[in-house]
Amino acid sequence: MSRYGLTKAFPPWTPEEDELIRLHAPKYKYLQQLLVRRTYAAVKTRARKLCLGSSVRSWEPWEDNILRDHYPNYDAIVQRLKQRSREGVRARINRLNIHVARRTWSKSDLAIINTLHLQGVPKKEIAKRFHDVTTTSIFNAIYTYGDSRARTPRESSQVMSSICARMKRLGIMRSHYDKANNTSFYFSGGGKIVIPKLVIRAIEDLGGTFQIEWDEK
Repeated sequence: MSRYGLTKAFPPWTPEEDELIRLHAPKYKYLQQLLVRRTYAAVKTRARKLCLGSSVRSWEPWEDNILRDHYPNYDAIVQRLKQRSREGVRARINRLNIHVARRTWSKSDLAIINTLHLQGVPKKEIAKRFHDVTTTSIFNAIYTYGDSRARTPRESSQVMSSICARMKRLGIMRSHYDKANNTSFYFSGGGKIVIPKLVIRAIEDLGGTFQIEWDEK
C-alpha cells in the first residue's frame, strides 16, 4: 500500500519463477534467495496457488520407503532426498504416521541399563551396547523402569534421607513410587525441597509414622 492509499503493483510471475518453485518447494527460504525480487510471503503464497493444479511434485512410493527405512534419522533422510526440505520431510512423516515402536525391555536388559547408569556411563554409550537402540530409548527406559542415579540428599533433610533409605531396603524404586503416586520426579530427584504432604504420605506408605517432637529448652 502506497502513501496515497494505492496498492503497490508487483511484477507478474514468470514461467521461469514458477518452474523454480515447482522444483524447490517447499524450500521457501532457499527460493526467496533465488528469487531476490520476491518476498518470503510472496513465494509461499505463489507456491500455494500452484498447488491447486497438478504441478506440485507429489511424494513417490520410493521416497516414502526411505522415510520408513531411516526414521528418525532426519539427517540421513534429507541427504537421500535432496529435493525435500526438513520441514517437508517432517510433515510427510506425520501424514504417514511413521513412528518408532516402543521397545519391550527384558528384565536382564533393564538390569544392565540400570547398573551402567548407576556407574555413571553416559546414555549414548549404553545405547551402543544394544542393537538398533537410540539414546532417547535408553533415557526413557531409565526414567520409566529403572531407578534414577543416587543423589546425595541435603544434610538438613534427614527425613528425606530416611525415606530414600527405607525405599532401598524394601526394594522399592523411587521412580516407580513417583509414577504410582503421581509425584513426578520428586523422590527420584531426592526431594531437594521438603513438601510435607508428600513426605508424610510416603512415610505412611512405607509403614512408618510421622511424629513431631518439640524442644522445650
